[in-house]
Amino acid sequence: MQQMRGQGQRGDSAIKYQLSSQGLINKIKRDLGMEKEYYKENDKKKARWVLNEEKSLLNKKGINNLLAVARSVIDKNTNLSEYKDKEILRIMRHIHHTLRKNLVRNWHNYDIDDNTVATEIMEIITNPIMSAYNRALEGSEKELLSQQIQSKEIIKSQNEDENKGGIFPSLGGN
Repeated sequence: MQQMRGQGQRGDSAIKYQLSSQGLINKIKRDLGMEKEYYKENDKKKARWVLNEEKSLLNKKGINNLLAVARSVIDKNTNLSEYKDKEILRIMRHIHHTLRKNLVRNWHNYDIDDNTVATEIMEIITNPIMSAYNRALEGSEKELLSQQIQSKEIIKSQNEDENKGGIFPSLGGN
C-alpha cells in the first residue's frame, strides 16, 4: 500500500512539473542577466534573484517589465488551451509588436546598449512564449495530460485490485 501512495505522489508531481512555468521564467531571468543569490535567514537557507550587472542585458526595471509580459502568457492556462496555427501566429505578432514598442520607448530607461542587444532580448522573451503556445497547438498538451491521468488511474485501479485479491486473486482473496 505504501508503494502505491508513492507512485501516486510521483505521478502528481510529474504533472505539476509539466504544468509549471517556473523553469521557463527562471531561464529567462538567467538569460537576461539575473542570478540566484543564496543567504541565511533565521537559520534557513533562502534564495532571491539579483541582477548580475556584468552579464545583464538591461537593468532590473526592464527585466521586471519584460518578465511581467512573459508571465502573462507562459502559464498553465496557455499550455492547456487549444490554439490553431493562425491564432498562434496572430498572438505572436501582437506580442512581438508590443515588446518591440516597449523596448523602443524605454531604450534609455532600461539601459539597453544597442540594437543587437535589443534583438537578443526579444528572442529571449519571445522564444519561450512561442514554446508555450506550441504546447497548446491543437490542444496537444491537454490531450497528453489527459492520457497521463487516465494511465495513472488505470495503474491505481490495477494496484487496488491486486491488493484486494490476496496472493491468489483467482481464488477469491485472503
